[in-house]
Amino acid sequence: MKLAFSTLGCPDWTFDEVLERARDMGYQAIELRGVNGKMRADEMDVFRPENRKATMEKVRAHGLTICGFGTSAMSTSRIMCALPTASSASARPARAIFRSGR
Repeated sequence: MKLAFSTLGCPDWTFDEVLERARDMGYQAIELRGVNGKMRADEMDVFRPENRKATMEKVRAHGLTICGFGTSAMSTSRIMCALPTASSASARPARAIFRSGR
């Protein structure tokens, strides 16, 4: 198990600040919920397809891993089972995050 923190408490930090502070405070992982004021992974520049490789290299260079992406998505087994075709407002953020991880 790795010790991690969530960026929910510091959503305005830059991605570099998150990585530097996590490393300096002795964390091994980060859960991303807010970076540069963006609250969804699909809105964060560091997770755009063209930036993902460099982003993950930077994460590893800091001795960290990403343990998860926080969302405001409300889920039930019914929504999660229908996720690829779900159109409810609560399922959209989850779908976007799953897609950004590809």
